Amino acid sequence: MAIFVDPTRITIDTSRAEDGDERRKTIGSIEGSLFTAVFVMRGTTCRLISAWRAKVQEERAYGRAKLDHANPPMLSDEARAAIGALTPEDIERNAETDPDNPPFTDDELERVRMARFVQCVRRARGMTHTVFAETHGITVARLRDWEQGRFRPDAMAMAHLATIVHESEAVHRALEKARVA
Repeated sequence: MAIFVDPTRITIDTSRAEDGDERRKTIGSIEGSLFTAVFVMRGTTCRLISAWRAKVQEERAYGRAKLDHANPPMLSDEARAAIGALTPEDIERNAETDPDNPPFTDDELERVRMARFVQCVRRARGMTHTVFAETHGITVARLRDWEQGRFRPDAMAMAHLATIVHESEAVHRALEKARVA
């Protein structure tokens, strides 16, 4: 992964006793964008646990190091070719055999699907979490729990969300009447 060839990358130890491994977090540049990766070393093998686009506080920490924006770290032609040569079957097989990155279970996939549905309902209305929650009689905490997949909406909440999708004005009128009463 190109993050590990960035000469100005930052690596810190993030080990926790309950993990049983020496975990590390690295912040570095990949083709001009900042990413963060959490990994463990098992012998000479680097096992990637997770990677994401760097958050604001991570960018600030990295910004203290000097980066040559004209020459960002790049994947080698060999690495790019190796990644490009992977078939969907190779990717699936690698994921299934990686103990640090098991495939989603059916339950996890359903939680992701439901979280995405809730996000899409809110975003289609162009509302922030707070405005959507206040407008539709849902707590902000519950809405975030649904959108982050921590909890699934129950049948009543799903009916409410489906009504918002198909009859948004009716929901708005009904909630206004309920607030006045």
